[in-house]
Amino acid sequence: MPPPEDEEAEPEPDPEIEDEGEGFDAEVDAVRVLQSIIKADKPLVINGNWTTLPEGSIEASLDKLLTDAKRAPEIVIVLKCKEKSTFDRCIDD
Repeated sequence: MPPPEDEEAEPEPDPEIEDEGEGFDAEVDAVRVLQSIIKADKPLVINGNWTTLPEGSIEASLDKLLTDAKRAPEIVIVLKCKEKSTFDRCIDD
């Protein structure tokens, strides 16, 4: 038996989630969240291409966000590898 039409409809948005308060600043909130995730007293290795979100969905770039959160790296290592070499090493034919 198919569900009634009411159940197929999208749920109504929660106003507490959808509407930020007057004093809400998304950039300040992003910095606060990053500071809670990345602890300053612990070493960290991250992939600079860590997000799969569409371009423009995050307002601040990763480097600006890390700098504003005072979590900028002390050293940056850029690893380069040709796509063919990566596939040859990672895929077992």
